[in-house]
Amino acid sequence: MSLQALGAVLFLVLTVLVAVKLDSPDRMSWPIAFIPCWIFDGVACILCVRMRRRRRNHSIPAKQLALRAGFLALMIAFQVLLVLRLEGLLTVRWIAVLAPLLAFELLFAGTSVLYIHHNRPY
Repeated sequence: MSLQALGAVLFLVLTVLVAVKLDSPDRMSWPIAFIPCWIFDGVACILCVRMRRRRRNHSIPAKQLALRAGFLALMIAFQVLLVLRLEGLLTVRWIAVLAPLLAFELLFAGTSVLYIHHNRPY
């Protein structure tokens, strides 16, 4: 199974689980509904480690590895905060829950602009 197919299947399962949770709140908890997200995060972590091992002869810059780890950490932090807030275990404002996602988007946009700026064909 390709990574895209796995992502599509996990997204479909996530959608179904969230719909079931919203339809009957007592049936399951939010962490169970987010299991597809946790699986996808685990696969992404494994792929980052494997990519590093595969390219041992061609060293990946430390900045690039730190950036990938930062992206993953921000997404996982957002998912954990979201689940805790939805479960009622965390009583912070929604802006605090969405802060890691906003940081992820800003970091992604910033790195995309830098990539386009420095790797633009002349």
